[in-house]
Amino acid sequence: MLAFLVAIGYAKSQQPPPTPIERKPTTMSRIDDFIRQQSAASPEFAAAAVQTSLNLETAVAVLQLRTEQNLTRAAFARQIGLSLPTLTRLEAGDIDVSLSLLKQIATATHKQLSIKFT
Repeated sequence: MLAFLVAIGYAKSQQPPPTPIERKPTTMSRIDDFIRQQSAASPEFAAAAVQTSLNLETAVAVLQLRTEQNLTRAAFARQIGLSLPTLTRLEAGDIDVSLSLLKQIATATHKQLSIKFT
């Protein structure tokens, strides 16, 4: 929108619009590009990348759930039937998440588990 308004301003003054500023790729875009390239070259890398993404998304969701319930890690670990070290690793994204683990957490917290494909 801002670029559109700037271009209109230049059109009124009969000056050519400015050339677009070249932006350096962000770190995240370079990481995403690397992951895409490596995934295309290696099915093993692609599978590991998908699992890592799932682990990290789950880590964020579990941490948010624990925070919403205002529970310490120890109390939450007892509630969901995990050891404290296991919950700590889960919240750090260091555990390969399974559907059975997600169901266990959902059941213990009386939450509905929702899975979507995007």
